[in-house]
Amino acid sequence: MKAVFGQFNELVGDFMSEEASEAYPLERLTELNNELSKVEKLLKKKKAMYENDIIDIDELISSTTELREKEKELIQEIKNIQKADKQNDEVLKSIIENIETLWVHANDYERKQLMTTIFTQLVIDTKDDYQCSKQAREIIIVSSK
Repeated sequence: MKAVFGQFNELVGDFMSEEASEAYPLERLTELNNELSKVEKLLKKKKAMYENDIIDIDELISSTTELREKEKELIQEIKNIQKADKQNDEVLKSIIENIETLWVHANDYERKQLMTTIFTQLVIDTKDDYQCSKQAREIIIVSSK
């Protein structure tokens, strides 16, 4: 089992780094940021139009009210996604830090679920040929994905 845990720690090593926990590779977050930048550009354009006397103050207020509401909604949704992602990171870090304890206290079904969650493919072999004996044989992990 130590070999499995060793490989698991190598696989999640990047996750435990600060850079990985700060990154938000969610497509939705990217879409929201793009939409937020578009709204901010529109607000700047409306302000520039007012400053150049193209529109009056009433038109500026009426056209930017909806944009400001949209901007607030987008900012709130971005914050919610980032908060949820940080909470998920904390839960995963906790599981990673306590995986040996979890393994010891897990039943066979839970162990299987843990392994299939971590690895999509795990190839296990022994160092020697099969012999009918009651002694446990040393196993090695050939590959994991």
